[in-house]
Amino acid sequence: MGYDLTARVHGEDAARNVVRLSEAAFSKEPIRDPEVLEGLYKEIDGFDFTAEDIAGGALRLAIASGLYASNGDARRAISQGGLSINDERLKASEDAVPAPIDGRFLVLRAGKKSVRVGRLKG
Repeated sequence: MGYDLTARVHGEDAARNVVRLSEAAFSKEPIRDPEVLEGLYKEIDGFDFTAEDIAGGALRLAIASGLYASNGDARRAISQGGLSINDERLKASEDAVPAPIDGRFLVLRAGKKSVRVGRLKG
């Protein structure tokens, strides 16, 4: 039903794109395609980050992404294995942040359903 409505309002190409982005966002496979990441960034309210955010570590990025409301929430989630960046599960809030995909994207996943795509500013 959602596909049909989207296709009628926005056209078949837009509907196919929404399906492709949804499948990528909730797939168990890592997302490595910069075009898909750019689409997800635009469609799911992506966030911007800086080189300083990366240097600040996983905790700083978890807060910058908007996935967590406080440092305490983010620390707990990370220590319980509930956060991954670029499909690498983090174990400690001081863990190094993986290199951005295509030099500019980070995919943060909290649990099974929360996904945020960040893009490097500048």
